[in-house]
Amino acid sequence: MKSTNRIPAALFIILALFVSIFLSFQPELLQPSGYPLTGDGMLIARTLLVISTLFFITKLGYFLLRSK
Repeated sequence: MKSTNRIPAALFIILALFVSIFLSFQPELLQPSGYPLTGDGMLIARTLLVISTLFFITKLGYFLLRSK
C-alpha cells in the first residue's frame, strides 16, 4: 500500500468522525434561524444530508486506504 494514499485516507476518516461528533453536540447548527415553524422539515433534510456526506467521505477514506 502506498504511503501517499494513507495520509489523505486517514484525514477523510478523521474529518468525518470530527464533524459527526461536533454536530451531535451542536444540533442547533442544523436548524436554520428565522424559520421556527419549518424547523422540523429542514432539520430532517439537513440531517440526512450530513449523514450521507459523512458516509461517502468515510467510504472514500477506506477506499484510499485499501487501494494498492
